[in-house]
Formats: sequence, C-alpha cells, structure tokens
Amino acid sequence: MKQLWKTIVAIVFVLLPCVLVCIWLYDVRINEWREVASRTLRNSLKEEINQRETKMALRISSKANYKRLTESDFPMKVGITTEKGSREYEITWVEHKQNIESNPRIRSRHTILLQSYPFSAEILAKHWRDSLQVSGFRTKGLLRMCALDVNSGKENCTYIGDSVRIAQADSLGTFVVGYACEIAVTGFLSYHWWQVYLLSDWIWILSLLFFIGGLVVWIWKYYPVIKERYFIKKIEVEKPVLVAAVEFPYVQCCQLPDGTLFDKEHGILQKGTRKGKLSRLENELLWMLVNAKNEAISIDRLKEALWSTKVESNSSVYTTIHRLREKMTKVSSFTIKNEGGSYRLTTSELKD
Repeated sequence: MKQLWKTIVAIVFVLLPCVLVCIWLYDVRINEWREVASRTLRNSLKEEINQRETKMALRISSKANYKRLTESDFPMKVGITTEKGSREYEITWVEHKQNIESNPRIRSRHTILLQSYPFSAEILAKHWRDSLQVSGFRTKGLLRMCALDVNSGKENCTYIGDSVRIAQADSLGTFVVGYACEIAVTGFLSYHWWQVYLLSDWIWILSLLFFIGGLVVWIWKYYPVIKERYFIKKIEVEKPVLVAAVEFPYVQCCQLPDGTLFDKEHGILQKGTRKGKLSRLENELLWMLVNAKNEAISIDRLKEALWSTKVESNSSVYTTIHRLREKMTKVSSFTIKNEGGSYRLTTSELKD
C-alpha cells in the first residue's frame, strides 16, 4: 500500500507541472488566435466594402472632418431616406463602437453601397476562412450575419456553419457596417483543444515531461544512498554494542555496528534483505535502548516512558521486550539483555 502511494505521488509530481504548462500555453495561444481571427474578419469586411466602392466609383477621404461622438451622445437617432420614404433608427453607443468606420459620412456611403450591392454571408464567410488559412489557422470560422432592411425595418439573420457549433464556439465579437448599423457580423471559432498548440509547443511539453520524469526516477533510485550518506551518522566504539543515534529534522535513523539499520520514523529494522516491522511500543523501546549508549535501563523507567498511564504489572513490559527480541533475532546480531531487572542492547555474538 505504501509503495502504491509513492507511485501515485511520483506520477502527480511528473504530470502536474506539464498540465500547468499546457494550461498556460493554451491561454496564450487562444488569445493570439482570437486577436488574429478578429483582425482578419474586420479586414474581410473592409475588402468587401472596397470592392463595392470600386464598382460604383464612390470614394471619400477618411481624413474628412467630423464631430467626435462620446457616450453621452447616445442613444442617437439617425434617418435614412430611400425610394419608399424616410425612416429613423436608434443606434446605441455599443453599436457605434462596433462600427468598422467612425466617420458618419463614410458610414452613409456604406449604406448606399449596401443598398446597391448587398452583402452575401456565404461570400464573406469564404473570404474570411481563406484569410484564416493564410494566417496558419487549423480551425473553422463560423459566421452569423444580421441584415436590417432599411425599407421595411425588418432584420434577418443568416448563419454560415452548423448553428449548434456556433452556439458552442468562441465568439470574436460583432462588427457593424452602415450609417444605421444595418449590417452586424459576428465571427466564431470552432476547434478542438489540441489544435490550439503549435508543433514547437508539443516538443516543449514532451521535453519537460521527459526531464521531470527522469528527475523523479533518479531521485527514486538514489534516495536510499542519499539517505544513508547524509542522514545516518556512523560512530566507531570500542565495544560492538551500538552507535549514537542522531536526530535530524526529517529523519530519525541509526546504524548498529553489524550493519543493521533502524529507521524510527517508519518503525523498520533492516539488514540486507532481512527486514522487520516494529509496533509503536517496540519502536519506542528500541529507540530508548539505542539512545542509552550501552547503559542498562530499569524496568520502572521503561514503564514510565512507554506507558502514559500507570501500569501495576510488569507483564506488559516483558511481553513487549520478548516480541522485540524475537524480531531483532531474525534481522540483527543484536539482542536485549536482562541484567538484574534492567535492560540494555548488546550483541548476541559476545560471550560473557
């Protein structure tokens, strides 16, 4: 179970940075796409207008003087006169800002052009999609165009692309054409999430994945060596009894002269391939004996340290010592010796 949790933590450690980088790159690329797609849609509208100006030989300078309007001037009513009479339309500040032209004289010319040569949603959508392909887009541009009939005052909307996909796609905003804002074009982008990334992005993400994965594997492989080198202190003594236990901020571990490792943090006693798991009381008892440094500890002192409540009988202490001695015998050459009611750690290889 412990090994499973270690594996899960390692996988999360590898994947989490890559996921965060993917999210960041996705946000960057989407913003770039939206900016370019919005600009190409606006340019496509202007090119359609320019083609109609060429046909009608109408041209007006964009440098002509006009009054700059502010938000306080809106809503504003504008009048349009056609063969069927005059009509007034109210435009809002938002529609005014969305218009591809700010000069009212040029807007009125656009209205004249649109009456003679109405916009075709299909042609505009094709023009825009071609521009997107030239810009390197691997996505599909969807279009909604709403046209106001200045004679009847009715508005008709045309969708180029699947209406369901339009509802689910990203809107690029609306662009308006005409003196009365009679043409409103809204662009949408439809794409799969993986299409947003460039080839260089995928190379960068995979390189990061392999780098972090390799780092985790290296740490996993060499952690025991690092732990033994930097977190276990060996001290030579005259008698082969034990070494002084050294406590570190994160690890409590010591090594006996026969090479037995005692990891108090995890309650493990290990020598080579032999390994024993200690209970809480056995773990604390062995740690006391290790820190006693060859000094015998009385049974009363053991009871006081290991049992928070008063224990009248010594049977619990005897049982814990017996179980710990059996586990140590299977792993180490050290054992617990009884010296007149006191206990100390010694090697079973010594002869008294």
